[in-house]
Amino acid sequence: MRRALLVLAAGAAVLAGAAPVAFAAGEPANAPVVRNVDSSRYPEVRLEVGVPGPAPALANFHLRENGKVVEGAGFSVRPLAQTSRPVGTVLVIDTSGSMKSKGAMDQAKAAAHQFIAGRGANEWMAVVSFSSSPVVRSNFTQDSAALNAAIDALAPVGETALWDGLVTAAHLYDGRTDLQPNLVLLSDGADSISSGTRAQAVAALGAAHTAVYAIGIASAEFDPAVLSELVGSAGGSASTTGNPADLTAQFAKVRSAIENQYEITYQSKAGGGALAID
Repeated sequence: MRRALLVLAAGAAVLAGAAPVAFAAGEPANAPVVRNVDSSRYPEVRLEVGVPGPAPALANFHLRENGKVVEGAGFSVRPLAQTSRPVGTVLVIDTSGSMKSKGAMDQAKAAAHQFIAGRGANEWMAVVSFSSSPVVRSNFTQDSAALNAAIDALAPVGETALWDGLVTAAHLYDGRTDLQPNLVLLSDGADSISSGTRAQAVAALGAAHTAVYAIGIASAEFDPAVLSELVGSAGGSASTTGNPADLTAQFAKVRSAIENQYEITYQSKAGGGALAID
């Protein structure tokens, strides 16, 4: 059984709205990830949960509060895509000169177009590119034509400002705190010119509470360990391919992961204080 464990204060002010929750230490990497907890309508509690791997049957979800199984009409599970919860996804794409190699830029564009085509009705998307400096190609929108035009405009040239690109993308959520944050990164090399640092990029992603789905194209300059560091407590994944033709499949896996999230709502029986939920 895959288990997710968290501890929260029922009805506490820090949980008002959609408060991000750190994943419990010691949980296995393939365990469900609790993205958000909302107890602003306590005793109703709402969880957002990402499930790695294949999509489970809704009947396979079970929940215990303070050791007691939650049952009855007050317990419900819905795919997040079928709710009104707005989801945000930023595509962060490397457009440095090395992306000319093996047709990587053309393959990246094709993969991005397919990813945009799979956008859910409650999903807002943005596009950020980075070469010698980051560029916001499109801020959050639900206009697929605008997003596709932003992708079509990408061209490989210059250096690799990876850290600056990630910081720019993370800060897009400053103005859209209503969105559940997700970030999809594609890069084929190490940072070569950023004014910011690796630590600042990791800190910006953590402050945005974004799940990071990092895809690397193997090269002499590329260090796959860097991608794994970018995947934080909010979940995500890191993968590497040596063949740019695989990018469409890699982006399809990310699309499935973003869709494999669920809203769990239940009526708490506790009278307040700490809740242990698993």
